[in-house]
Amino acid sequence: NYQWLFILMSLCGNIEQTIVQAYHLVLKDIAGKNNLSDINVDDLAVNQGS
Repeated sequence: NYQWLFILMSLCGNIEQTIVQAYHLVLKDIAGKNNLSDINVDDLAVNQGS
């Protein structure tokens, strides 16, 4: 059985940080020991908040 996870997160910062400085998004996971334990990231979106 596969289990899909949905995660929604916010990056906090002021408007000057958003425009001047870049963010680095690092996605990490630990895969299992065989070829049936791959990980995948789909549909990553970065949107300007309010």
